[in-house]
Amino acid sequence: MELNTLQMMESYRPLNTPKAPKAGDQQALKEACKEFETILLEQMLNSMRKTVNKSGLMQGGMAEDIFEDMLYEKYARKMSDSANLGLADMLYRQLSQKHTLSI
Repeated sequence: MELNTLQMMESYRPLNTPKAPKAGDQQALKEACKEFETILLEQMLNSMRKTVNKSGLMQGGMAEDIFEDMLYEKYARKMSDSANLGLADMLYRQLSQKHTLSI
């Protein structure tokens, strides 16, 4: 008996069939999108900070650099939480739609 390609494709079943996304998966996706927005904002703020010339009056050295990094990280987190930029929401809608379509 000869099997044609169509019969072989019909009989094929993947071992790991995808399941419907759980509520926890959706929450994890929302958090990941929010974190991505925060990281993007932090990168943007750091790039903006590099364009500002330092006066040389106060040289804080490495401690000042570390403090500024932590400060701008907090700024980015606060902006992501309070400002309605919409990037995290847009990413979530796009990624959750792709996830449900691929199931």
